[in-house]
Amino acid sequence: MKTIYGLILFFSILLAGPGIIDVVNNHPDTTKAENGCNKGISLEKRILPTKRRIEFITEIYPKLAEPSIIYFHSSFLPKQNNIVTLPLGRKITDAESKIMPGPKVADTLYTVLIQEIVLNKKIYKQGEIATLLVSSTRPISKPQIKFLKRNYELYLAGENLYKTILAVPMDADTGQHYLIFRYSEDDQNKILKLPFRIIPGDFAYEDTIELDISILTEEILEMLRYENARYFYKAYTTDFPTLLINGDFIWPCDGIITSLYGRPRRYNKDLDKWSHKAIDIANNPGVKVVAANTGIVVMAEELQAHGKSVVLAHGQGIHTVYLHLDKIYVKKGDTVAIGTEIGELGKTGICTGPNLHFQVMVNRIPTDPRYWIPGGVNLKKGDLVKSSSNR
Repeated sequence: MKTIYGLILFFSILLAGPGIIDVVNNHPDTTKAENGCNKGISLEKRILPTKRRIEFITEIYPKLAEPSIIYFHSSFLPKQNNIVTLPLGRKITDAESKIMPGPKVADTLYTVLIQEIVLNKKIYKQGEIATLLVSSTRPISKPQIKFLKRNYELYLAGENLYKTILAVPMDADTGQHYLIFRYSEDDQNKILKLPFRIIPGDFAYEDTIELDISILTEEILEMLRYENARYFYKAYTTDFPTLLINGDFIWPCDGIITSLYGRPRRYNKDLDKWSHKAIDIANNPGVKVVAANTGIVVMAEELQAHGKSVVLAHGQGIHTVYLHLDKIYVKKGDTVAIGTEIGELGKTGICTGPNLHFQVMVNRIPTDPRYWIPGGVNLKKGDLVKSSSNR
């Protein structure tokens, strides 16, 4: 009987296979298991080495030592429905938390209102113009801009895209400055600062005896002040948010530059001195004068000191001024396209000869007209200009 039981146990072990032998002996056949030949069940749990490795995401935020552009999100942060999702395991660094709006973020999701705020340059010359661009994920509440001690409005230029033109006065202090941008987010007031630098303009400040070009009586000086306050200031405050400008500005007439923007002038010896706030273009009386760009006539007057004068509003705080005309072809309220005749060159008012006083105002600040017209920056006194409407 014992012999029969022994035979049954022997054949059972053979039929069960090597797995039971391994379990009984507590010595698994790992070589066969790794080669895939062992179909048996092992009760041991093994940890095998892996070739996977952890890679850290490189930070790509721009350096902010002296930027003209600040980003509040980066390309590696994918957007979904105005929510920025961080990659798995990605955390906000201390440096990022300082430039991102809102409180510090501990979770993996956060919202961003201001995506980008850009000044078109880092360095501007006196008399130049600057452009500010702001993009956001949704409409900006209560935006406010202060640039060189002046307040500006922010105008909608597209879906959640804003733009405004800024003026650098001819007497702006040179050196480092900051544009201040204020807005409201989640019922909290926010403030951003963009650095820029001002350098001297391309005009001389020297005062020589040659600049004594006229003797003005107190009555004429008073008339100039009165006309500025009564007519021109009112025209400059007539504005609208729609930008009517159609492409680049053009020269309003043919002629020779006789006086540049920023040129110092001295009247009555030491009585009165100021810098020229426009460009004078000389030519024969009767030469046609055209609109430098599309706009609306907000002033067309025959004045005693400034002569026959026209002011066009182009929207968003931009105005062009045309003085000393011999004839005026337009009236207040007219809409004129770029290149449309608005009058004839003349010598009315206080002037030394037939010429056009051409001025470009931004937010009631006179800017150098040469910056508005392609190729104009390098022009000097005595150079010939030609209106593209005459070509």
